[in-house]
Amino acid sequence: ALMQAMASFNDQGGQLSKEDFAHYARRQIYSAMSRSLAQASRPIQLPRKAHETLKAARALQESLRSSLSREPTVAEIAARLPRDITPEKLSLYMLVGRGTLSV
Repeated sequence: ALMQAMASFNDQGGQLSKEDFAHYARRQIYSAMSRSLAQASRPIQLPRKAHETLKAARALQESLRSSLSREPTVAEIAARLPRDITPEKLSLYMLVGRGTLSV
């Protein structure tokens, strides 16, 4: 990840200070680690955008749960998501995103 950060930093001109590079490299390494952990933690591989949508939906679900004082419906969550996503697709993401269950 550090080598990729150096290569893309040089492609952008590399005229920034050492502190700018350190910040840029740290952000690139953090991003690579997050992607790797997210990919390894799911037994069923979701597309990256689906995983990001699911993550945003879960955060929104918690927020709505506290503001509505009840469990929000999938339609309410889908209506407030920034991307255009149908309630059916969101419920599928939520079902697949649960992970494995012990029987």
